[in-house]
Amino acid sequence: MIKRLLNIYIFLLVISVSNIVFAATVINAFKLSVQGSSADFTLNFSNQPDYKIFLLDGPDRLVIDLKNTKWQAPHSNIAQNNGLVKQVRHAKKNNDNLRVVIDLTQSVKIQSHLVSKPGNNRQNYKLVITMSAKHPQTTQIENTNPIPTPALREKLKPLIIIDAGHGGNDPGTMGKRGTKEKNLTLEYAIALKTALLSTNHYKVYMTRNHDHYVALKQRVRSAENKHGDLFISLHADSHRNQNIKGLSIYTLSDKASDKESEELAQKENRPGKIGNILLEDENDDVTNLLIDLVQRDTKNRSASFAELLVQELRHNNKMLFKPHRFAGFRVLTGPDIPSVLIEMGYLSNSQEEKMLNSVTHKKELVSSIVKAIDKYSEKYMVE
Repeated sequence: MIKRLLNIYIFLLVISVSNIVFAATVINAFKLSVQGSSADFTLNFSNQPDYKIFLLDGPDRLVIDLKNTKWQAPHSNIAQNNGLVKQVRHAKKNNDNLRVVIDLTQSVKIQSHLVSKPGNNRQNYKLVITMSAKHPQTTQIENTNPIPTPALREKLKPLIIIDAGHGGNDPGTMGKRGTKEKNLTLEYAIALKTALLSTNHYKVYMTRNHDHYVALKQRVRSAENKHGDLFISLHADSHRNQNIKGLSIYTLSDKASDKESEELAQKENRPGKIGNILLEDENDDVTNLLIDLVQRDTKNRSASFAELLVQELRHNNKMLFKPHRFAGFRVLTGPDIPSVLIEMGYLSNSQEEKMLNSVTHKKELVSSIVKAIDKYSEKYMVE
């Protein structure tokens, strides 16, 4: 009996050791930035990859072969159809191996860097491949592994888009104490930008940085054009019941989670006006079409970030019942950018209005948002 138990123990030990030794490398995030005749492609690995890079022609494509590697990053395929890149695709090769293919519009020369940094008590690795157009006759491939330059580090930082709701001739909600939503959202947006930049981990773009009107479709378009990694829209709500207060977080859905969420989305989607002139001409059919175009992975990552926000914000903020809600907000319809809308509180509640104007509360709320972004970044974004 003892001998049999010993054999079982040895067998289990061998399996355990084998799993440790042969644990697959995981690709958990990637980023592609295309700018005319050049492009940067970055893969984020759970541990040091064993890889080979080469170019093929007829048609032109860049190939990355990876041993014992699994793809677990969102967005399995990206159609670019601009600049150098047509699309990115991947497939298993010989069961345990992986092949990543970048279909190109022309021949290129490449330079690669394998970057390592500590994180979560282990090393994370990022493979950065820079592609640039070249004359078809040459087949030069530069494959180096230097310490990344400051310029390269800056290029790898995730880009956070901060959207201060309303602005200009669109004041948004007016508080009982006279607070204008457009001013409050801009103050919080600037504070969030400052806090993110101080970490030196992110780049930041604001859809507006002073008191002027920006159409909803332009907010979405600018976020897409900037190739943002995360979109955060800041708002403050109002309610017929002046006793209602609390923070909530919205992600996109064509079906609202409740009647109040549906009414809120309808109000926020309403075109801005100067006098009787509509500043936007999109109708509900266009809005619904945009919602249909949003990719499933983008929706899932938006929901993941919203849950991280709930976890962090509930420590220092009163939250609505079921604070993560869903509605058809037009500003959240960027098809490639995980997006959330934060209703920071109710200006119709005089106590909450006073709190939202507090410097201390602003600092605490912004700090919680940054913590949620940090946690999201570790899981999804390439830095």
